Amino acid sequence: MILEATDRGITELLRMAVVKKGFLPDVTLYPDADAWMAAKNVLQNSLVDKTLIEVFGVGTAQSRQEKTACKITVDRRALVPVTEGVFTNAIIYQWDKELKKFRKYKGFGAYYDIDYEIRTVSNTTKFDRITAQIILSTIPHKMFVQYFGDGFTKDDVFLLEFLGSNDLLPDEQWLERLYRYRARRIPLDEVTEIGEVPPLLEVKVDVIPVPRITDFEDTELLEELYEDLPKGTVYVPPTDDKW
Repeated sequence: MILEATDRGITELLRMAVVKKGFLPDVTLYPDADAWMAAKNVLQNSLVDKTLIEVFGVGTAQSRQEKTACKITVDRRALVPVTEGVFTNAIIYQWDKELKKFRKYKGFGAYYDIDYEIRTVSNTTKFDRITAQIILSTIPHKMFVQYFGDGFTKDDVFLLEFLGSNDLLPDEQWLERLYRYRARRIPLDEVTEIGEVPPLLEVKVDVIPVPRITDFEDTELLEELYEDLPKGTVYVPPTDDKW
């Protein structure tokens, strides 16, 4: 679930950036695939260069279609285990609003850094520059990205870092570039519920007064607090059961 939400978080960030630039309709506004395709055709015909920028997430080559005039794709690559700076199998207490009690969970047992490649394909220098500007302005050197999916809120984020880019060898028709990013400390297992935390019904505190041995040089202050004591006496709490 978290792996999918990480993949989709990066893809959604880029998709919305392309939508805001006016090179792709927002797919979430249309009820079905036919309405979506019709909206794409209308937008494409209205653009000066008649060129849309398609955005594809992690998936098979078939799901991303063949090379189009301009597109951005996201690929997941290497996973590297993280052993420093994380707390694994931590015990977590979470308040249940409905039951009005705490629930006890065992936290994530493993974290990973995940490398991603964002590839651009275009058939003109103009759109090669446009896609480069969209990617580098949307995901700068470091930024927090929201996990995308059911069960995640705007506060659920991960750190994404830019690692560099490569220009792939162009052919006679296509310009291709690669932008490398790393998602930091992604927990790939699930939080496990251990059970409910029973309510605290009683607190017992045993106070055992002991004579004070160390001189903290506060005798004068104690004398002021307890004027009824003989002068020069250091107050020691009583040790009977009434104290």
